[in-house]
Amino acid sequence: MSAALRDIHAPYIDGYKPYANYQADLAQVLDEALASRPFLAELMRSEVLDEALPRVDFQWAVSEPPVTEFSEQRRRPSPLHTDFVALEAANRKLGLAGELLVLSREREHLRERGRADLAERVRHVSVEDGDGAGFDIESWTEDGQPRHIEVKTTRRGIGWPMIVSRNEVEVSKDLSESYVLARVFRFRHPRVGLYELNGAISDTCALEPDTWRALPKVG
Repeated sequence: MSAALRDIHAPYIDGYKPYANYQADLAQVLDEALASRPFLAELMRSEVLDEALPRVDFQWAVSEPPVTEFSEQRRRPSPLHTDFVALEAANRKLGLAGELLVLSREREHLRERGRADLAERVRHVSVEDGDGAGFDIESWTEDGQPRHIEVKTTRRGIGWPMIVSRNEVEVSKDLSESYVLARVFRFRHPRVGLYELNGAISDTCALEPDTWRALPKVG
């Protein structure tokens, strides 16, 4: 059921891991149930759009990236008429809140390792220079090597999909030696989750085209 919900980009219950292979009949029953209960879509929408308050009293729960795969059915028409993954990804306050957590974590990490000089050089690029760089934070390893960090934040669990832009994918190829995709998940939980993917996004993620830029053909 979680996988069937995930494949229409709808929230599912945390703790119920999506399993990729499920019967088409299950998806049909789920779609019919959602179509007959429009209030569920409104509950999902209100949760995704809820204001993201800054986190202060929390602990990091750093983990390995999840082992996930696309379902055989992949994306299918949704009775909800809303892409909740895209809707949450467009929540700028949530995105900024996640970036600030990672920014603070990078600086603290460097200070703890005696590199206060590098901590002072950590930059919030998406705020200082705008969001066209293809990454959000410019940081450093403790031996002075660059880390170009793109932060993706969700209130959902570790298996919730991410939205990445074409620009982010291309920049990650150019900066593959230093590029880091940092996934912040369970943002509201007392133990905020984090995993990192190092290298080009096309190498570290299974990518599925979701939208296309289109113009009428000539001729």
